Amino acid sequence: MIFQIEKSKRSIVRNEILKLFINDNTNFIGLSISQNLDYQLHHISGFECCFSKLQSFYCSSSIDQNILEKLAKTCKSIKKLKYDIHDPIDYHGIIKLIEVQNNLNDIRLSCSDLSNFEFLEKSLYFMNLLKLEIRFNETNLNRSIRKKFKYLGNLSLSFPNLKILKVRNVPLRIMKNVIEGTKGQLSEITLDSCNEEYIRIIYQNCPYLKYLKLPYLPFYIRTPITEFENLLINCQYLNGLVISGVDNHDKLFEIITRSSPITLFKFDFFSFRKINLKNIKLFFDNLKDRKPILLKINNANYLENTEEKQQFENLVQEYKAKGIIKRYFIGLDVNSKDFEWFD
Repeated sequence: MIFQIEKSKRSIVRNEILKLFINDNTNFIGLSISQNLDYQLHHISGFECCFSKLQSFYCSSSIDQNILEKLAKTCKSIKKLKYDIHDPIDYHGIIKLIEVQNNLNDIRLSCSDLSNFEFLEKSLYFMNLLKLEIRFNETNLNRSIRKKFKYLGNLSLSFPNLKILKVRNVPLRIMKNVIEGTKGQLSEITLDSCNEEYIRIIYQNCPYLKYLKLPYLPFYIRTPITEFENLLINCQYLNGLVISGVDNHDKLFEIITRSSPITLFKFDFFSFRKINLKNIKLFFDNLKDRKPILLKINNANYLENTEEKQQFENLVQEYKAKGIIKRYFIGLDVNSKDFEWFD
């Protein structure tokens, strides 16, 4: 709508709109600043009062760092911070904002430009974190950046309170360092990419793990199978398992039946392959001594009301009647959140 106003009057209109929201009579608990914002918010009268009680905050590295520095002087109540790193520029404002927070326990970092590691390094030293999410979007890393990865992988990190870790395209060295710094306290891990080394780091350092999301696992290759089974054996408190790419259900069911802890009863499997009813029937039979199962089968083959889907539904209903399955979903749920079953 503002683009329909004459160019010479846009700034005046924008200022008046902002004053309606930013003043001494308003308190916000959440703030998201657009990447393209080029306005000096911190010069508006009432800025300090308006944002003094923020609990959640999102912005990107393109923001004027002076805004963040001013925010750091007035707000120490942020609990959840999301920060997108795009440009290798000055980070003094966001670093200061992090340092003064008293209750910050949830940080999400999305890095598309990794030339400047200062902010990342400072964030990884924040002791009170309960939840940490790191996403690296850059895949073609030059040699100098790889050296910095190596440096970050050698840092002595400590996260005594960290419970939830989500990582995407994170180099093994950094992930290993972060996980080891939790001193075995992690209860939830989400990986968007992994191999047997990632799995090994998890089961060697996360004995109290309750929820785990893994990407595609090649169950036709021996090493990942062995390490996945070792994980099930060592993580005896595992409660929920999400695998976002299954190429061999039969092998997966066999391993879970043989090696998973009795505490595991929540399952979410995504696959494009049809499931052998005989094998999943055996899977259900072998889990009869556990808590009633919460089951999600995300599979495009069962989107239509076909005869195959009906046979699958009938089988699941049979085991639901026996009390082995509590609730289930068969179809394709692309909007589901991690570890979101039905209860």
